Amino acid sequence: MNKLRFLLFLLMGAGMTLAKSTAANVGSTDSTYQAYTDEDINNIGGTVVGYTGSANYLKSNDDQGFHWWYSKKTASADGQYYKVCYAPDNLTAYFYHLGSLKGWVKGYIEGNTIRIPSRQYIGASPDGKDVFLSAVLYDNDNCRFDIQQDIKFTLSDGRDRLTLDTNDDDNLALFTHADDGTVYWGQKDLTLDKFDQQLVTPPSTANKKRYTLSGNYFSDHNVWVATDGDDVYIEGLCYTKPHAWIKGTRDNAGNVTCPNGQYIGLSGNFVYAIWGAEDGIKFNYDAETDDYTLEDGASIGMGYPSDNIDFRESDLKLTHFDLVPGKPMAPDSVIIGSFWPSSEKYFIFDIPEKTVDGNGLDKDFTFWRFYVDDTLFVFTPDRFPVEKPTSEIPATYSTILFTSDHTYYFGKMYAGTVFYAWPDIDTENAAIEIVYDVDGVRNVSDKVYARPEWTAIQQPRTSSREAVPLEYYSIDGRKLSEPCHGLNVVRMSDGTVRKVMR
Repeated sequence: MNKLRFLLFLLMGAGMTLAKSTAANVGSTDSTYQAYTDEDINNIGGTVVGYTGSANYLKSNDDQGFHWWYSKKTASADGQYYKVCYAPDNLTAYFYHLGSLKGWVKGYIEGNTIRIPSRQYIGASPDGKDVFLSAVLYDNDNCRFDIQQDIKFTLSDGRDRLTLDTNDDDNLALFTHADDGTVYWGQKDLTLDKFDQQLVTPPSTANKKRYTLSGNYFSDHNVWVATDGDDVYIEGLCYTKPHAWIKGTRDNAGNVTCPNGQYIGLSGNFVYAIWGAEDGIKFNYDAETDDYTLEDGASIGMGYPSDNIDFRESDLKLTHFDLVPGKPMAPDSVIIGSFWPSSEKYFIFDIPEKTVDGNGLDKDFTFWRFYVDDTLFVFTPDRFPVEKPTSEIPATYSTILFTSDHTYYFGKMYAGTVFYAWPDIDTENAAIEIVYDVDGVRNVSDKVYARPEWTAIQQPRTSSREAVPLEYYSIDGRKLSEPCHGLNVVRMSDGTVRKVMR
């Protein structure tokens, strides 16, 4: 199986079959069985415009039919990112991510309408089925859908908005589906609004200082604060976007106000922006310590738009420190275990925040090394998500790779820094050490051995009551109000921690 196809489906939730229906009128209308690629679009040329989508998304009810999420706040239906390439001939347009795969489909510009023929091939499912994008009329009572000839969008003047044309039929929707009636993704009432915000970058002449960012939700991490006159730029307020900046202005006392809604990047195919109180994100400045503190009682959240926030962080403080070499403190809470009932090993630890001298430890200059039976372990590209063989993993490195058999992950999780799995390594004699490299001076921490005693993830605890979920986390460590599409980490009432696909 193609690993890239599997990863795309898994991360977007497209690998999960929502229901199985009877498909009618499945004759080919514009299927080439070869999806358009980014290279194809580059060769076509034209103008690429970004859009954010607002829609109601499909979920299943135990395969008893399809039901629509009408609450956009709880369904997280808003904020997905789409692209449209308007070809130079002004007769054709190509849409990116109309289905749950990251593929392009072709449409035809006809006045103020863009017509996209149904049943265009957009990729293969994890089980090898050809997947198509179509406009359908869905019969929920009989669990059946009829493929329509075209998907149609109404195009506004200036191409600022595209609206899915339902022809006044409430049962019209977009499906990604296979010919046997399997449906992978559904959405209706789709509206695309032009999104042209750009990432903020401080000027090269700005004065940059290093800070430790702490709060109530995530552990400390290091960020830059740059000043250029009265303009202030703050980096890394969202740890999943550690190099994204936002811009604010400071008053005579040095207090900083940053406008709401500043774009900080994409999370999967969702737009991420940052939000504070109604009048912005405000930091109070302490001239004596050179520190910044989020206004008392305020919080910041990430998501798009403002009523679709993934999480909120409060009690934020930016503490200034000088970047100097030093021996890092040893890692804490080094634990080894395995997810029950699978055999995937799970290694988790906390990277220290300070050197043994008490100075702040900058994660951008920090690495960790792994030992198996007192031998330095080498991560290789054939087994782990690294580009070349290495024995040192940057503390800021976060990535994930799925194969058909195992999961490999480096990064930040709700309980600390983590990597898993190494199914072909059978040992409990594992250790971690930290390397701190500043200005060419390398210091190494004491080595700490893992404790194979976190039984909560090694085996289930016996209980007379059935375990129920208590907390949900995304794979990148964000606490969720409900499971997201794709892989979730679930803390259960009996103390176990499970990986759950949705």
